[in-house]
Amino acid sequence: MYRIIFKIGPFSLYSYGLMMAIAFVAALFTAAYFAKVKGIERERIVDLATWIIIGAIVGARAWFVIENFQYFTSDLMGILRIWEGGMVFYGGFVGGALAGLYYVRKNKLSLSLMADIIAPGFALGISIGRIGCFLNGCCYGSLSNTCGISYPAKDFPPAYYQQLHDGLIQRNAAHSLPVIPTQLIASMAAFIIFIGLYIMMKKHMKSGIVFSTFMITYGIDRFIVDFFRHYSEDAMKLGIFSFSQWTSLCLILGGGILFYLIYRRNKQRPLEQRM
Repeated sequence: MYRIIFKIGPFSLYSYGLMMAIAFVAALFTAAYFAKVKGIERERIVDLATWIIIGAIVGARAWFVIENFQYFTSDLMGILRIWEGGMVFYGGFVGGALAGLYYVRKNKLSLSLMADIIAPGFALGISIGRIGCFLNGCCYGSLSNTCGISYPAKDFPPAYYQQLHDGLIQRNAAHSLPVIPTQLIASMAAFIIFIGLYIMMKKHMKSGIVFSTFMITYGIDRFIVDFFRHYSEDAMKLGIFSFSQWTSLCLILGGGILFYLIYRRNKQRPLEQRM
């Protein structure tokens, strides 16, 4: 509920930045664990994770800036202050995927196997990262007096600032109006997805199945949660759905096609080769 955990002189520890750091470490350890299970050198995973993290940060921030450029027109340097919050998962997914693809192709690794290895950690990282969104006050939901929570004015969290900007609260208001904690809903859903993927990895399924399942389940999760998300009038929308919801549908479709192709290819093989 508080953006800044503590301050020491000019240094401020932001809850969002802290939770994102924890998310990256948790994802990396999870991927390293499954790399060992699959007989992949741990160094490969560390190198791959480094590429993915850099690509994900750049992509997630770029997507957020594009969607909300009006916030940065008077403060272009604010684009670089990612520790204060403001990243979009799908931008991170695209950026991380491109960076990871480059590394995998460059080192001639199995794309489907490496994708499976990182998928559970990806889901766990999202779950932890969404807690950071909740503490920061970003990615919040629509107004709700029945199941909403209010953000304190301290440090001007995005939920409070947006309502102040829209004239919904007075400048001296102690709290924001209650909003649906979509961050916690998304966090719980991502953790459930992580548990499911973890179990699937233990069953040694065909390469690509785990990652395609992640694409489908996360796409469904994000598509549903977005109905309860708050978007400013300036946010990108295409028809009745948000830009993220259309992206979710593409993710679901892509995951479904990938799952089907892997299943059909495996079914066409002789029985002794399916094991």
